[in-house]
Amino acid sequence: MFAVVSILLLATVIYVIHRHEGHPLSHKTFILRVVGTYAATFAISALLLLGLDRLELFQEPLVALKRTILIAFPASFAATFVDSFTNRS
Repeated sequence: MFAVVSILLLATVIYVIHRHEGHPLSHKTFILRVVGTYAATFAISALLLLGLDRLELFQEPLVALKRTILIAFPASFAATFVDSFTNRS
């Protein structure tokens, strides 16, 4: 449930940022941006946890998934905000 809420909040932030900048996104681009941002931050978070030996993927896969979701949540917002800074010109 936390993953769904975090994706919905991420979608809201992406929508608001692009509306504020005056660059409306098409539906396809919007969905691609939300899924791409969350997938990239999820993968990077999993690699970070794996490198720190905190991703117990084979011993406790549910705990590993929950940890990765909790780490990906703030990282996805940071990625979105940094991306919005680079789009300004």
